[in-house]
Amino acid sequence: RAGLDTKTMYDVLTSGSAESHILSSYFPRVVFSEERPTGFSLDFMVKDLDLFLSAANKTEVPMFLSGAVRQVFRLAQGQGLGSRDSCHVVQVYEQTAGVRLKFDETPSAE
Repeated sequence: RAGLDTKTMYDVLTSGSAESHILSSYFPRVVFSEERPTGFSLDFMVKDLDLFLSAANKTEVPMFLSGAVRQVFRLAQGQGLGSRDSCHVVQVYEQTAGVRLKFDETPSAE
């Protein structure tokens, strides 16, 4: 929404210390693609987060980010994305920002 070119942002991230298999291979195929194929569903991810947070609660160790992630994932479920891949949570942010993350041309995974 700030006007950054998605492809340029991707090129910068994958050429620095943020580079990873997820960023260079998975994101172009899932997050930045038109079809956004489904893998591990948000419904399963929320179930796993609930189990994890329940177990963590018994240890009395705070899990600050896990609770926040669960809330965003639940929001995505409420928007009908529960059966979609856990990366489809990006649609929650896209809708909020009024943008669609995509490439005009899908970069090749090297």
